[in-house]
Amino acid sequence: MKDLRRLKREQPRERHQPGRLVTEPASDAASQKILDLQRRAGNAAVTSWLAGSAFAISLQRYEAGEHAQFGAREGETEKTVKVSSSDGKVVAMQYGEMIAMGDFFESPDQMKTVTEKELQGLLTLIRRERDRGLGSVSEKEWDDASAGRYLKLAAKNETHFAPPADAVGFDAGGQNNRHQWWIQHVRALGLAQRKQLDEALAINAFGDHFLTDAFSAGHLVNKHLMMETAKNHIGIWDFEKKVAKGVLATDKGAELYRYEANPGALDSWAPMSEESLAHVIDRIRYWEPDVFWSNFAKAVHDRLNKDIAIGGTGPKKGIEVMNNNGTVWQLPGDAHLHESPQTLKIAKDAVAQSQKNVTDALGKEKLDYNGLAYAVWNFVPRPTAVGAKQIEGVKKKLLDPGTTESIGATVDIIIKPENFDALVSGLLKKGLLRTPKVPVPAGR
Repeated sequence: MKDLRRLKREQPRERHQPGRLVTEPASDAASQKILDLQRRAGNAAVTSWLAGSAFAISLQRYEAGEHAQFGAREGETEKTVKVSSSDGKVVAMQYGEMIAMGDFFESPDQMKTVTEKELQGLLTLIRRERDRGLGSVSEKEWDDASAGRYLKLAAKNETHFAPPADAVGFDAGGQNNRHQWWIQHVRALGLAQRKQLDEALAINAFGDHFLTDAFSAGHLVNKHLMMETAKNHIGIWDFEKKVAKGVLATDKGAELYRYEANPGALDSWAPMSEESLAHVIDRIRYWEPDVFWSNFAKAVHDRLNKDIAIGGTGPKKGIEVMNNNGTVWQLPGDAHLHESPQTLKIAKDAVAQSQKNVTDALGKEKLDYNGLAYAVWNFVPRPTAVGAKQIEGVKKKLLDPGTTESIGATVDIIIKPENFDALVSGLLKKGLLRTPKVPVPAGR
């Protein structure tokens, strides 16, 4: 009851008007939300909504098997790092495998809070995907192996994306990959100065996850700013209706006709239709706005990732980038690393320099932090003028809820099998969908 009273003081009150939110004094905070849930799904739903997402489908990352390839340059022996588990065991893994752990833990310290069995389970999957290729590990396997952290972290992953274009230095704007890498790198340098090299390398490898994220076309953008751009457009209710229509028109989305929809606290359960599904989508936007708006950023991310075909022309010529070392090339995105050996080589050079910074700091009293930072970040790509124009063109189409492209991209995200099945399961648990008491007739 203490948590519910606190929510009542702090949360806005929902008066469900499709496409917009009307807030009332904070003193009425959670009462409407809680009553909404209790009327439709009971007290258990309150805990369920607060505990996790019904819409956690915003996966935006290099695949773990790709991250694991960055650990050492050709001809070099890959370093081994060690992590202590919660049950007192020491788990050894390759440097690249530790880089991959950044999608399953918030920090290297969190890794120490899980058992040897869980760490080994994740290592088994990382090695399988690295060795057998993309698609060899399912999203469910990743989520199960990480005790559910995988989807939760993926839904709130601003730290894996680029800083704002006007952010200067490595401490500016904490929710981005440059700053997150720097946090762990500074920590690793300090440990090396104190001659704790094993722990320093483990922490640095975790931080290099964010360094290698910066070598993905889909991560050349700032996620938070993209979400804010989408929020600032009008016509969201029309967008939700068109998305609902698009989803139900697909073979996968038509499976929703077997359910009834819960459109809101003041409405009755309704047969599945474009209208009732639009209301469900609108309620997701209210309950989980960060996850809802994140999918606009995902649409941009996914499109940038696919715009790479080495030697291609037109829309498939790739995102043109350059680094401070003067190299210009076309950058691939998540799940497309194999299309650009040049990207893999340059990213490995960056990781090698990051490691060298740490090993060279062993026992030293003073360090040139700024010089060390740029020694690594000089390898990192940034859009050229041509690349920036390409990115802005994609953002203009996909961050505006009123465009056909944005609607279509959202439909594609929802009906992707691994997303769709998780979404339906979540909506059933949240009490926004249910199996009707009277079966829906065949043929709808």
